[in-house]
Amino acid sequence: MRSLKFLTVILTGLSTMLISVSLGNALGIQQLTEVSGRAEVVDKRQLNIYHQHGIIRVGLMWPAENHYSLRRQLATAVKVKCLMFGSEASASCVAIDKFGSRWMLGNANQMAFTK
Repeated sequence: MRSLKFLTVILTGLSTMLISVSLGNALGIQQLTEVSGRAEVVDKRQLNIYHQHGIIRVGLMWPAENHYSLRRQLATAVKVKCLMFGSEASASCVAIDKFGSRWMLGNANQMAFTK
């Protein structure tokens, strides 16, 4: 009897998880993905992130004024963390230096305008 109740609870939990996953896919809810590692500037809109599974190119949600500006922002960074919203084309990235300080990458004027 106890095992029957336990089995019912397990099956209910599994069906709830499957329904929520299928609803998320059906509604087109974008998945939030994090990637972190060393960064290299491609242009004012894109970075190559070198992480443990390879290289991924991410597009900044708020592009910098030019690629020199983006390089200056990365000058003291030892690590970059990016949150990708659905695809690599729109990512919000934060640079981290060896002391743990963090700052947003891209155009600060556009970031302030959208907040």
